[in-house]
Order: sequence, then C-alpha cells, then structure tokens
Amino acid sequence: MAIDTWIDGSNNNIYAASAWTNGTPKPGDTPVFGAGIAFMGSGNLNAATLVLSGISATSQPTLIACGQSQISVLVSQEEYLHPGMGNAAWGTVDVEGAPQVLMKVLGGKGTNEVGTVNIDSSSQMRGGFIETGDNASVVINGTSTSTFANASSAVGSNDAAQINAAVVGVGTFQVSFLSSLHLNAGVSSGQTIEDQGYVSIADTRDFHGRIDWSPQPAGNNVINLANLTADSSTYQNGVLSLFAGGHDVFDLRLHLTGGSSLTTTQTSGGVQVYASMAQADATHTLLLTHV
Repeated sequence: MAIDTWIDGSNNNIYAASAWTNGTPKPGDTPVFGAGIAFMGSGNLNAATLVLSGISATSQPTLIACGQSQISVLVSQEEYLHPGMGNAAWGTVDVEGAPQVLMKVLGGKGTNEVGTVNIDSSSQMRGGFIETGDNASVVINGTSTSTFANASSAVGSNDAAQINAAVVGVGTFQVSFLSSLHLNAGVSSGQTIEDQGYVSIADTRDFHGRIDWSPQPAGNNVINLANLTADSSTYQNGVLSLFAGGHDVFDLRLHLTGGSSLTTTQTSGGVQVYASMAQADATHTLLLTHV
C-alpha cells in the first residue's frame, strides 16, 4: 500500500522486482514511472494504475504494452515534490498486438499534461481515454493498418484530444463544453459522439459515426467538416446533407437535443456547422432547408 517507483531495470521488464524501489507493485500500490522504457507482455500489473509522470517531452516514460495485456495509466505530476503551475507531465504508451489500455490524463496542475498512444502497424488499442482538469491533451497515433477500438472516451472541459488512427467498433466519445475532439482518420458507424464542444472531422469520406448534439446556452458548439465545399444543405430525419451543384457531397447523422437550432457555413477550410445563427458569418451561410 505504498508508492513504488520505477528505477529502470536491466531488461526493462515491468514485472522485474529489481526495476522497482519496493519490488514488483502489489495490489493497492501506486506504481510511478517517471523515465525510461518498460515492456509489458502480459497480465495487468495487479490491476494497478501506472502513473506516467515524465518531466519533459524528450525524456518522458514509454510503456510498451504487448499482446493481450491490460493496463490503466494516469499522466500526472506525481514525480514532482511540489506539483504546480509551470510544471508539466508527459507519458507515452506504445501498443503492439491488441492490449486493453485506459489512458487517463489529469490536467489543471501544470502548464500542460500530455498522454500519447502510438499504435503499431497491424495492431489495435482496445479501451479508451479520460481527460479531466484543464489543459489536458491526448494524442492517439496510428498507421494505415492500425486501429483504435474505442469503447468509452471523455474529453473534459478546456481539454483536447487528437485521434490520428482509424476508430472502429462500438463506443462513445463525450466532448465537454469548451473542449475539442479532432478526428483525423476514419470512424465506424458504431461510434457515437456526445458533443457539447468542438468536433473536427478531417476524413469525411470515411466518417460513418453519429453525433448527438446538445448545444450549451451560449451556443459554443461547432462541427468542422474539413475540405468540403457546399452551396446548400438540408436536415431531415436526423441527417444533415450537404450539396454542391445539386449533388450530395456528405451526409452526417446528427441528432439535435434541447430544442437547438442549426446553421451551416462555408469557410476556406471546409463547412462548419453551428448551433446558432449568431456564430456564423451571415454572408457565407448556406441555405438550410428543414424538410
């Protein structure tokens, strides 16, 4: 029932007793990993949450999760004697195989807290992420053959998430007020985005998810559909359709809640969907027909 600090063993095996100040973490311990590389080929580290607390981007700790292992990691400032403003926390998980990973990032104490997941080729991250506090960031990277099987993820207020890997399976993303979710690869039809903030969809050709839109009273919700050009739009039976020259260029499953309104606007970077007319530039607002 104590803090157990990683001291980087000779073979980097996360289960090696010699790699920890108090031996292999026991149930109830708090294992803290501040620098170096650790390999996790199986198991779940006694169901402990591994604290990743690197003090810089260049020297952050890297956990390599392999096979069918299961791990919960928390990016926070446990390494600091006096956590506070001006400090930061960094941590990376490299995924090989199909491990179950829950990435948690606790923001609000330092300049920023950043959790990164790199999914290897032909590998899959199963699980999700949770961001809390201010200025927390999650970045999930992948290749053309790697996937993120999201079950449940949440972006806290004033936090950001960037997904650079194809999202598959059935799951949800919760996007809080004043937060942002950037989806830069394909998204499967089983994914639902519960949105109260900013959502950017870069690959509209391969976006098949659904957005449940519950705008805040201030109307800060925005959906950015990158690289699209449209001259009109319709909203019917929960589907927003965008047209260019009479041709349907994109259909978005969008469920509006709370009696919200809907405005679509053409910008230089694509089409943006707003919760209220007050947000949009009226001179570039597309004709929206409710049918």
